[in-house]
Amino acid sequence: MNAVQMKELVSSGQTELLESAWLEAIEQGLSAQEMAEVLESLVASGKADLAETLALTMLEERKAAMPPEEFKPLAVAAVAALPESSALREITADAYRRLHGDSSAFKEVLRASGLSGEQSVKRALRTLDVCLGIKPGSFLCNRFDHQVLCAVGVNPLGEIELKEPSGRTVGLAPRSLADEYEIVPESDFRVLHQHRPQELSRLLEDDPGALLVGLCISHRGKIDSNELKDELVPKFLPADKWSGWWSRARTAAKRCSQLSLEGRSPIIVGYYAQGRSLEDEMLPTLAAAKMPLEKLDIIESYVRQAKQRKVPVIADFVAPILAALAQQATQYQKDRTGDALAAALALEVAQELGLAAPAEPHPNVTDILAGTNRPEQLVCELDDYSLWPYCLAALAKRPDAAYQLTLLMHAAPTNQLDAIAALLEQSGAAPAIDEAIGKALSRPRENLDIFLWLWIGPKKPVSGVPGKVEMLSKILSAVVELDHDFQIGNVERKASRQKIRAAMSASDYASYRQALSEMSEAVAGTFKDRINRAIGLAETVRDDMMAMLRENFYSLFVRAKVEPWLDQTTIWTTQVALDKRQAALKHIIEVKMLENARAIGEAAAHGDLSENSEWKFAIEERDLLAARAAKLQEEIAMSRVIQPEDVPTDYVGVGSKVILERIGDGKRLELTFLGPWDSDLEKGFYSYQTGLGQDLMGKTIDDTVNVKFEGMEGEYRITALESGIAARKEGH
Repeated sequence: MNAVQMKELVSSGQTELLESAWLEAIEQGLSAQEMAEVLESLVASGKADLAETLALTMLEERKAAMPPEEFKPLAVAAVAALPESSALREITADAYRRLHGDSSAFKEVLRASGLSGEQSVKRALRTLDVCLGIKPGSFLCNRFDHQVLCAVGVNPLGEIELKEPSGRTVGLAPRSLADEYEIVPESDFRVLHQHRPQELSRLLEDDPGALLVGLCISHRGKIDSNELKDELVPKFLPADKWSGWWSRARTAAKRCSQLSLEGRSPIIVGYYAQGRSLEDEMLPTLAAAKMPLEKLDIIESYVRQAKQRKVPVIADFVAPILAALAQQATQYQKDRTGDALAAALALEVAQELGLAAPAEPHPNVTDILAGTNRPEQLVCELDDYSLWPYCLAALAKRPDAAYQLTLLMHAAPTNQLDAIAALLEQSGAAPAIDEAIGKALSRPRENLDIFLWLWIGPKKPVSGVPGKVEMLSKILSAVVELDHDFQIGNVERKASRQKIRAAMSASDYASYRQALSEMSEAVAGTFKDRINRAIGLAETVRDDMMAMLRENFYSLFVRAKVEPWLDQTTIWTTQVALDKRQAALKHIIEVKMLENARAIGEAAAHGDLSENSEWKFAIEERDLLAARAAKLQEEIAMSRVIQPEDVPTDYVGVGSKVILERIGDGKRLELTFLGPWDSDLEKGFYSYQTGLGQDLMGKTIDDTVNVKFEGMEGEYRITALESGIAARKEGH
């Protein structure tokens, strides 16, 4: 029976049971503290006689069985609880005699203490402990004026002789000495200051950590940085040296197991005589931890540091933390489901770390996710991605696992999609992956995490993913869209940009490097311009990408000026033709691809995919649409609208309307050279990229050219040049 139970017997008046419990406790080894608590409880209840009887019984039984150094604390605890007992005073005096009887000063100190007389027990015990603890060379500090004396010995009068810092010797009676002085270690700052100034100077220069220990001891175990400065500056340290010394001292304190640093302004330095345990170090952080994930951080840090220091994990330290987590998981389950989930997850992690589960019943991760209508939303609120596997495992056990994992795939971050895809395959829902991929390829920005997962490269390759060049084009388009779509909120825009930057630079730009290896120089030229314009990538990422582009296509950065009609990196066009091209791309992405994604889902719902021709046709159509969209995106990326100022007036160029006359009969011919998307033979619009267009480019008025064109063969002379831009606008 423990002390708490015995105190309950005292309160209820069950003295007979108490006596038998006391005897049982003697056999079990009741501690001095527990013994004192029970005795004090009896005295407070008016049962001092019974308390004395029980105390004497215990001390008599223990006296012969215990060594003097272990028996004395029991005797002291008993007499402190029953100071009026002369029998206990005598037993306690005898305990001191057994331990210190060989000391020449013992008889005088015992007499002076008054323990066997009428002196208060507290004062008597202090006299004994202080005076019997003194040895020649011990230092004693006055508790009031902080003067330090050094013990020399005992004079014939029974006084303890002490030497002052000046060298003068004084004698003090034991009781007076104990009333005013306390023994202090030689490392105490007051000792160093008054008796060992040379050692103080050395520590100040060479060992600031040891000096901090001495200063803490002199201030009852703690000193703040303001008090510390007042002690040292300017008496021991010039003011201009303080900052540097304090910096060195803080570093030393962090390395010393006996010192701790807490707070900010001022910083409090604490001293631990027996060394600061890992548990001591973590207590302030533990006291501040309120939420489940804060407690989990402490648990993980504690176990990790215990392993590093090769010290055991103390069950009594972690048990209250785990019990609090179990309580939070239960308490929060109804109204704060996210916090309840965090608490349950923390308990699962703790068990994986080898910690015992709390005895208190509590809901687990599966229970909490089963109790909410939208478990995928709850999981997505977890910022600590190391906890996701526990949630995914719980979702995979549900009867509706495929449905829940499908929802989660469209909401999860990129770094969790490999695990979700694997679980979807295991649950027989692989078509859901294909459907998600189709949506991501058709609308990258709206399905950014899935698209970036495809860009980085899924752990298990998936079908239907375009090449890296096409994927890069889509990413750059998404960046531009983020920059120019003002309906996107700033928070979403910032988060999306960060995701793109992280995906682009992942594994030292591995996917981007692969894209560079797959592209031609002409295509690389278009990407050069697009990367420069992609402000959302941030300057650092764009600089890295341009540097790698330069390494692979150095000529793009040193190329001489090329005539517009010869530039293979640019497709010249009118705004009218470009608008039509962009409309065609939009229709593919926003209509055809979405229809195809729905078709894939509907076909997959019919059952066995190996015999499902509708599903195979839908997948083939998806690939064709993706290829068509990629080609249009690449061409649009290379496009440049012909502006009026781009059309030359003194020679034939892109955008020129050329008037020619056939030599011989003066037959007139009018040709307008625009982009390849503007061609309309009925209206006289021709692509500058055709053979005829290339033959005329650069020619001037009065130049002759041989034309072979729709029955109009012959040699022609250029008679006039005009801009063809206005004609294209009018002709549509």
